Amino acid sequence: MHRLYNLLFCLAFYNENSLNIKSVVNRFKFLKPVEGRGLVHKISLNKKKINIIDESYNANPDTMMQSIQNLKNIKIKNNKKIIILGTMNELGNDSYKIHYKLLKQLDDTIFKFVILCGEFFELSIKKFFNPKNEFIYFKNTNKIMQFLEEKVHNNDIILIKCSNSTKINKFAKTLLKQVSI
Repeated sequence: MHRLYNLLFCLAFYNENSLNIKSVVNRFKFLKPVEGRGLVHKISLNKKKINIIDESYNANPDTMMQSIQNLKNIKIKNNKKIIILGTMNELGNDSYKIHYKLLKQLDDTIFKFVILCGEFFELSIKKFFNPKNEFIYFKNTNKIMQFLEEKVHNNDIILIKCSNSTKINKFAKTLLKQVSI
């Protein structure tokens, strides 16, 4: 859905600026999803077939919530939706407050597991009382992999969202090297 919104924005921009809309329409069919920006992968992890939504290239408070909402809107039965969130970089002095606010917003939607990594999430989760979600903090991506290997089932969906150059971004690249199916 977010790709549709982006296309609509482009069309509105072209229309507002009296540019040739046909150039967008004619090229739209050739656009391909980009690694780290919403591409869906089917992989095998511990002999279980799972779906990864890779949003690991860039993150800010708005795109974090958009990605979470997109995952929330996916209809699946008898399977888990798991979120892995890494730090949002370059937020300045309000980094801690922004990460905490994101967790508060996220807690309005129930997911099976919300896995967090990064210093601002570590600080935020310590101040979070009685969450509806099961927030799990890991400093180490090896622990995240071990957790996933133990907890995922066939057809589970994992959203990975973080800023580039974070532990989770590197983890996403490693996870996606698992056997593709």
